[in-house]
Amino acid sequence: MPALAASREGRPRRQRYPNFWHDLPVREAVIARHRQMTIDQAVAEVTLEFGKERTPSRSAVHRTWKRLDHIPGSPRFSPPNPGQRQSL
Repeated sequence: MPALAASREGRPRRQRYPNFWHDLPVREAVIARHRQMTIDQAVAEVTLEFGKERTPSRSAVHRTWKRLDHIPGSPRFSPPNPGQRQSL
């Protein structure tokens, strides 16, 4: 762990977007399916609509939906427990 801390020199981690984030039609399709179906169903529909090359992985969809759940004002938002570190 000390090597990791030394390499970042106290700087916060960078927040990265998934590779499909810059493909706006795919991003909109993934977000539109959030809380409407399972991840497998969403990936299957996005694959049919955009093809295998542009379809994000199951884990990328899951991470994106998980982030959406933590946006204040969204129906599934739940504030973090006091003292718990939030890793978004």
